[in-house]
Amino acid sequence: MVGVANVSFAGCSKSGTDKNSTNTKTQSNSAGPTSDVTEEDVKANAELVIEPEYSAEELSSDYDENNAVMISLEQNQISCDSQKISVSGSVITILKSGTYVLQGELEDGSIVVDIDDDIVRLVFAGVDITSKSSAPVYV
Repeated sequence: MVGVANVSFAGCSKSGTDKNSTNTKTQSNSAGPTSDVTEEDVKANAELVIEPEYSAEELSSDYDENNAVMISLEQNQISCDSQKISVSGSVITILKSGTYVLQGELEDGSIVVDIDDDIVRLVFAGVDITSKSSAPVYV
């Protein structure tokens, strides 16, 4: 699974500059505590580059088709003989790690990946998925 890091910046509604300083101090108009964040602090954080670490397996696009789970889609019908997925109507829920090869067309359906900390590889082999109520693929 891909790691994501969030970097957030607090917005301020009032800014003041000391004439003898190149630093800009920010101050909030709210009743909460004030911040001594300088313009340089904001610039330093804006330039922060976060590079996630990936394993060789996560970066590889190779897969063994003999070990992959094949899922066939035809309009609103889903065919698969694996216990690694569950099917409810036109929603496929992937329950286990592995490689899943999807082929065909799924109308008003979706693929949900319900795994926390393992690798799932989705291979779209000529796939067309549409959904009126949610994202066609939800990870």
